[in-house]
Amino acid sequence: KPTTGQKEPKISFVRGIEEWQWMVGAGVYVDEFEDVISLKKSELVTRIRFDILKISGIIVVLLSGFFVIAWYFSNDIKKSFNVFSSFFENAATNAVSIDPEKLKFSEFKNLAFSANDMIDNRNQAESAVVESEKRFRRLFEQSYDAVFIHDYDGTINDVNDSACKILGYDKTQLLKQTMPSLIPPQTVTVFRNALLILREKGSYRFESSMLRKDGKTIDADISMREID
Repeated sequence: KPTTGQKEPKISFVRGIEEWQWMVGAGVYVDEFEDVISLKKSELVTRIRFDILKISGIIVVLLSGFFVIAWYFSNDIKKSFNVFSSFFENAATNAVSIDPEKLKFSEFKNLAFSANDMIDNRNQAESAVVESEKRFRRLFEQSYDAVFIHDYDGTINDVNDSACKILGYDKTQLLKQTMPSLIPPQTVTVFRNALLILREKGSYRFESSMLRKDGKTIDADISMREID
């Protein structure tokens, strides 16, 4: 080898050109070939490392973006669940509606509309019950007939003004009485039998008599009806 003056392995190629009486050859020393391979290998390794770093960087960016998006959606979902959680906690006592504009997703907004409809329906039902109770109370208080609300044991829970006037008691006194105590002893059995029929049929009407506070007996056309 000219550069070192030593014998070195060499890969050669020789071809003769007969018509010209020439011989043409070329060759490369093996150590130079190995140097080229080593250089190319080093360049390839460097290139592969760079590509790996580039791909890793892209993956990190993508994962970071994914986590940011996931956090954003998770935070919005959490806020929506908190809105619904607060709604259901207060729904039992307060008729508070949900503001759909506070919710990000259409599915939650649809749930909010349904929940608000539920609240509106409940408010309407409660208003109807209150109005019904007011009408009942007006009818109860303004009735010319004596009205007693009592249980099957005869305990009196409420009476109207007409009952007080007819029997000669004030309301406080009358509420301390029981239904059997307002019935003449000879007809108490009839009254108790009437309660048994009332349990079976839900309503019953019969003729009897009642005792006033002053001890006088008055005839009574008694109509019973079971109420919730």
